[in-house]
Amino acid sequence: MKKAPPLLQLLIEKIIKSTEKSLNSSSDYLRHIARISPQAFLYFGMSTPLAAYRKKAPAEAYHVARLVAVAREGCKSSLEIEKTLARRAGLDASTIGAAIENNREKLGETAQLAHDFAVALLGSCEKSLEAPRQKSREILGEAATMELAMAVASCRMFPTIRRGLGA
Repeated sequence: MKKAPPLLQLLIEKIIKSTEKSLNSSSDYLRHIARISPQAFLYFGMSTPLAAYRKKAPAEAYHVARLVAVAREGCKSSLEIEKTLARRAGLDASTIGAAIENNREKLGETAQLAHDFAVALLGSCEKSLEAPRQKSREILGEAATMELAMAVASCRMFPTIRRGLGA
């Protein structure tokens, strides 16, 4: 383990505390990464804008896709963070609950579309993804569909790393 210079240590701790305050959640796993490898922490930090990228996808679709993906990961901390982010984006408790419980019938049309796309994307069969992907492209557009795919993939990174570190 290479120790970071003192100024970098202060910067890293400031970033982590800001993240904890913003997400109302412990980020001890980030401290663990920074302690093992400050460079890995910085590279990890460069990936976080991808996890928040949304320009064209409706907020409801974006957050439902993320909730579906993280719920399948089984990480309570990550799921709580996703719930917080969804609430901040204006999703109501019933939509958040339905997405987490995989209850598509209680979702609105756009949320159902995102739910179906995320479920198919998380599966292992390319054929089952064709129809939800095409429907998403037709209704939301190519850019929004890309954003949903990136949202599903990127939000799974956090619980995977937490699990891998035992955090």
